[in-house]
Amino acid sequence: MKYTKVKILLLLCVSITVLVIYRIHPSWFRKLSYYEKNFPLCLWGVSTDKGISDNTNLLIIGHFIAWKDTLPQEWIDLHQKRQVICMLTWEPYISDSLDVNVLKRIADGKEDYIIGRMQEQLAKIKSPVWIRFGHEMNGNWYSWSGSNNGPDGAVLYKEAFVYLKRKFIQKTNDSTSFIFCVNREDVPNNSKNRFESYYPGSEYVDIVGLDAYDKCKNTAKSLLIEPYERIVRMAPDKPVVVTEIATACTKKHEWLVALNECIKTDFRSIKAVVWFDYVKEENWSLGTDTAAGELIDKWNQDINLQLYNNFKMSLIRKGM
Repeated sequence: MKYTKVKILLLLCVSITVLVIYRIHPSWFRKLSYYEKNFPLCLWGVSTDKGISDNTNLLIIGHFIAWKDTLPQEWIDLHQKRQVICMLTWEPYISDSLDVNVLKRIADGKEDYIIGRMQEQLAKIKSPVWIRFGHEMNGNWYSWSGSNNGPDGAVLYKEAFVYLKRKFIQKTNDSTSFIFCVNREDVPNNSKNRFESYYPGSEYVDIVGLDAYDKCKNTAKSLLIEPYERIVRMAPDKPVVVTEIATACTKKHEWLVALNECIKTDFRSIKAVVWFDYVKEENWSLGTDTAAGELIDKWNQDINLQLYNNFKMSLIRKGM
């Protein structure tokens, strides 16, 4: 009897130990993804409504645009001059009607003129373009959010995403990549609204994006570990880009250093980070901490050019 109790106790201790290890290092319990094994680099950029200094060494600059709006000429000029990646967040709503989305019209082929016009404008940008269409669809704050579009919200989103990607495959040059971008938390948190339910399929997605914010409550690792694991299991053949991230903490450079370190050790499929450099409900801007901007400059300067070019080439899709 004593022997049996000891065995049960040992088994319980081993189970608890394994569970603790899994929570800290979940990647130890699965195969490494393609991008975890290849291209050891991380590009750094910002999304901002402020002017970009010529002295700022950024590799990605992010912009937000409503569905029917046209690209400002200053954006086109900026990317022609700087030759940095243009991450365009294309939001499927009408700028003067925030509560109305155009997902069904896109999927039904009724927005082809708008798509064609955007293709013509993007062709003027000689640097790579990453289109982030209908981001954070697993939240409940946008008109295109699945939870705001009835029981078939996920199906409608996927149909619009696939249609748009196919139109670009037919016409646009190889430098355009599509980002499927999720919020780190599913809101509401139910089985139908898990971000995996919205995934359009590997053939239509080039990059998986992740948006995450810290209100001075999380470490960089604790903020990303759960959604990262879900993403890598959902799309093991895709690179991950943190398309929006920021902390409300004042010492942003310390948080950035921790983020950079855990990307190297725990989140190796993350190949780029785009800081959300805005002051909104919180002060997310790097302008409050000059040391943070200096870190981004240095990290981008240290990236191996050949490795960077090889990574960009890995994103090129020749159509289907």
